[in-house]
Amino acid sequence: MELTGKVILVKDLFQVTDTFKKREFVVETQETNNDQTYTQQIILQTIQAKTSMLDNISEGQEVTVQFNIQGKGFEKDGVTRYFNNLNAWKIDVNDNF
Repeated sequence: MELTGKVILVKDLFQVTDTFKKREFVVETQETNNDQTYTQQIILQTIQAKTSMLDNISEGQEVTVQFNIQGKGFEKDGVTRYFNNLNAWKIDVNDNF
């Protein structure tokens, strides 16, 4: 999947375990429908070696992000909960912004 928007937040690297690290960032998108503009703030993450992709990304830049959606379920106290991750694998800075 792909989205284009303005980077509004780049978080620091987070070492989840000894062998797993991630870095999150937020991209703000705007969509116009029937003369109404809708703004969305989408949090994505990079994992492992891909975390370095954010080293040269600054807040305020317009980017196009290619990402995969991943989801999991886990059971705790007899209740199954589900969550999704948007894992970025390519980030292009749009120079025309």
